[in-house]
Amino acid sequence: MDQGLSRQSPQRGTYTLTTEGLTMKKLICILFFAGALSLFSADYADIRAQLSTVKELSREDFELGDKLLAQMKKDGMKKPLLYGKQFFFTEPVLWCTSKMFLTEKRWLDQPLFKSREYYDIGPSQYKMPGVAKNLELLKETGLDGFGMFVNLDITKATVDMIGKYSTEKYPLYCLPTLCPEGAYGPLENQHLDFLAKHPSVLRWQGKPVFTSYGGDTFPPEKIGEYISGIKKLAGSDCCYIHVVGSLRICNDPYHYYMENDGKVPASIILKWYDEITKYLQYAGGVGFANRLTYRDVRYNTEYYDKVILPLFSAAVAQEQYCGKKLLQFQIMTGYDAYLGNQTLCHDGTKTFRKAYELAEKYPIDIILQFEWDETNEDTSIQPMICRPMAYQRIIKYYTDTMKKIPLKPRKGDDLTLPNLIVSQLRQYVPGSKFEVELLNVPDGSGEENYTVDLELLGHNGNVFWKTTGLEFDSAKLQEHNVYVPSDTMAQQRFAVPRLTIRSKGKTRVVSEGMPFTAIRATTKTDHLYLCTPVRNLMFPVKPDVAVKPVDKKGMVSEYEISADLKFPGHKLQAVDVVNNSYDIYSYDPKNEYLQENSDRRTYRFTYQCFNSIGGNYANIKIEQHFDLKGTDSGIFFGPTTEPGRRYLTNYSELYRQMPWDSTISDPGSWAGLGHNTYAFSVKKSEIDKAVFTVSGKRLTGPNKGMPFTWSVPLKQLGRYGVTSTVMFDGIQFGLDTLYRPERQPLPLMTDTAKFKAEIISDIPEGVLAFRAISRDGLVWWSKPYAVTADENKQHEIQVYDREKGFYSINVEPDRILKIVYRFDPEHTGNTLATDAGREFFASAGANNTISTGFQGQSHSAGSVPRIVLRGMDKNGCSAIAPEWVKLPDGRYALHFNGKPNAFLNFPPGVFPHKNGFTVDFEVFPEEVSRDQIYFGMYGGTALTGFRLRTEQGKFAVDFMNRRPHDEKSSMAQTDTRFSRISPVEGEWNHIRFRYDGKAVYLSLNNGPEEALPFSGITRYTNGAVFAGDGSAGTDGRPRYFRGLLRSFSIIHTAKP
Repeated sequence: MDQGLSRQSPQRGTYTLTTEGLTMKKLICILFFAGALSLFSADYADIRAQLSTVKELSREDFELGDKLLAQMKKDGMKKPLLYGKQFFFTEPVLWCTSKMFLTEKRWLDQPLFKSREYYDIGPSQYKMPGVAKNLELLKETGLDGFGMFVNLDITKATVDMIGKYSTEKYPLYCLPTLCPEGAYGPLENQHLDFLAKHPSVLRWQGKPVFTSYGGDTFPPEKIGEYISGIKKLAGSDCCYIHVVGSLRICNDPYHYYMENDGKVPASIILKWYDEITKYLQYAGGVGFANRLTYRDVRYNTEYYDKVILPLFSAAVAQEQYCGKKLLQFQIMTGYDAYLGNQTLCHDGTKTFRKAYELAEKYPIDIILQFEWDETNEDTSIQPMICRPMAYQRIIKYYTDTMKKIPLKPRKGDDLTLPNLIVSQLRQYVPGSKFEVELLNVPDGSGEENYTVDLELLGHNGNVFWKTTGLEFDSAKLQEHNVYVPSDTMAQQRFAVPRLTIRSKGKTRVVSEGMPFTAIRATTKTDHLYLCTPVRNLMFPVKPDVAVKPVDKKGMVSEYEISADLKFPGHKLQAVDVVNNSYDIYSYDPKNEYLQENSDRRTYRFTYQCFNSIGGNYANIKIEQHFDLKGTDSGIFFGPTTEPGRRYLTNYSELYRQMPWDSTISDPGSWAGLGHNTYAFSVKKSEIDKAVFTVSGKRLTGPNKGMPFTWSVPLKQLGRYGVTSTVMFDGIQFGLDTLYRPERQPLPLMTDTAKFKAEIISDIPEGVLAFRAISRDGLVWWSKPYAVTADENKQHEIQVYDREKGFYSINVEPDRILKIVYRFDPEHTGNTLATDAGREFFASAGANNTISTGFQGQSHSAGSVPRIVLRGMDKNGCSAIAPEWVKLPDGRYALHFNGKPNAFLNFPPGVFPHKNGFTVDFEVFPEEVSRDQIYFGMYGGTALTGFRLRTEQGKFAVDFMNRRPHDEKSSMAQTDTRFSRISPVEGEWNHIRFRYDGKAVYLSLNNGPEEALPFSGITRYTNGAVFAGDGSAGTDGRPRYFRGLLRSFSIIHTAKP
């Protein structure tokens, strides 16, 4: 708390406008200006008076802003805690909370306690055993309840279960969340009458409390009408908290703050203050929820402390509201969506710790931890495999401390180890320094000092960095941050922490068991942090694991692995092999998919759809029939379904191994954004003769009744292949060899695991390791194994440091990504493969999930940038895939027709976020007079990086960028440069595009380069598309590319 400030009881004095020394003319001006800012509030009249004499957004306006915010901070502290304490809620995604049985390997991380056993047969697709497990974990985290959306059919059952898990000693509550903008359905579907009466719903002054999400666009009067609707449906009065992240009445104070050295004009502050005051006329409270950062997307603690929390607390502390209206504040751990935008760095565990410290400082009634279990966006605080109980330990410290509850260690903890959490990135790209955060969390287990030596071991097994004598007091929340120079990290392929802990004269070394950081030379798509409590590690008896190379071909390395593991006292949930961030093998003694049969090969069929119907993603129901000819050894893996409801898979049962001796039919399933799959197995000896066929028809949509068929000879796929096709209306089919597990097997339920297997790595810069997970929430990692060995050569790459900008370092040449796409429809269909690794496979007219074999979230939205939908027919009739054309020389090219919206789709990471690169491609433009887009990087509907286009026949480059090293820059800006180079119509053009952090260098047909000055990094790590985004050119026509593309490559250095 600031010196001289403290929370005070409500003060019932009045604000007085003193007119002494003012002329009548000045008084009239003051009153007029104050009236313009607020029709009913005379608060801060002295500031308003001074504002009436200065120009808006002038230097004086900014200076008054500092004075105003200082006063608001003092005034806000007058607000009491309305409940006499702070409440801590978290927002669950009930779709996830109730589906703890879904163990599909579709995310970069998984809930620590997720298990197929949480499925039960019941009336809803949402299952209550998972909700029960999460409520147990919620209490262990020290939180007071769920702040949840209430539109699902399990809302009532969930609220009832909250009541069941509530006790007099530890009461739990539901804080229902409503959405004024209707994202979660109409108010009529929110169970308001039930909630208003339920004893588990939080109350204020006897009224049920409802919080909100997504109401920024609604003015106060409309929110008043919305609240009236709530009361009518609830049949009672209510306390509605209106939560905003921005206000549409003026520019956000945040932008002024970031671009004016931390200053905000008083005129803007008062506009916000008065608008919040208007909301308080109708609402029972207000809240703030947004993720606002510095230029490097780290949490902007100072902005919240200087502007947002003083502003909101002062508004609620006004005399007419003080002690009556609630104040809510949202806390986040980070936001790192695989297919979306990386808008808030976790920064180890600093982001949400800083937010808790802010919440402790201000009179906030309700703290909402966002979110409990949202794995799509990596915002979850639920225990995860990569963060096993780390957040639980930290949040429990804060909640118990703020509630003045004595601290206690977690049940089952090994108290011979300190409550120490080690955090590091799971993947690191050189540029900024590498950081390891060591955090001691007090838990009442003792008050002694201890010291830690931190060593980092590299791929040759040796220590390459050491920091000694880090001192900790176990009774204090205390951190040490160790920083390792980027050029030191760049010479390693991975880093594993080793801890030497000295306490009470005893020494303990913790080495094997800690997770590794994969060090990628130029690009990554995983922004996760590994946050490992040393008390959540388990240690096997004489671990015996081995990785033996067998073969290497292109991107693929084959290995024989073996493991003999015993973990006394711990029942195992799973044992996996990890490659960088992907699970590539899961030990399954039940052999569910016959993956342990060395004489067989498993395949996966996938169906999806990408098109526009009504301006939204298409979802088409299809009938499918599957045939496998040329073999008698086919086994189809059929899900066990609920009795009478074949559309619900009972995941607690093994998939059925069905002999494939006749046509297998699926009478109706939806092709859309879901990652829908079937698996089957064939004996290797019969693969050369086997042909897979899917046939059927569309049951809904604009082409209802139209049939389809697609056949693939299995020999076309080889040992690790993939092929795909895109129908004219966007329905996509894919077939690949299934050399990664589709989902987690059933729980192992033993303390031992002994097995041998064959595995495949499809990441040339990969790192392999065994990982074990116990039923009681402990993890173990083996020593890592680097897929590729050093060759003692060096080559330059360009990297970015957030403090000093771009600079050059040298790395092993084989670590520099060379993504050269093969235009080979005869083997891979609409998938464009590359030896750089499957995570970079591109797709022609399709989502990337089939081609890359990975989804990154629960659906495929975002795997094609949403901007591609712009300009497409709204009736689902757009032909979205470019056409394959065979050229006279026997090569293939993709033909783009210049219409909405044929495109080539590149997954995240193909274009690096913070590195130099070189793009080479060959195009045959069929017209150049119309403005056209060649390639662009997009997140959602916005440009997030480079875009190469033509304008009036010449090239132009747009660059949406951030420049964290430049404190004078905007948060993000789009810079445009115009070239003198023109593509040639009706001829093959070889175009080169290089970026080194200082300029883009363009050349045509190996001619001289033209330098266009640029600096900075792309705004986010997003995908990219070739052929346009539907935006209009200078002549008003859409800028889709028309012509042929016969080659495309990108090398991750500006000096290839």
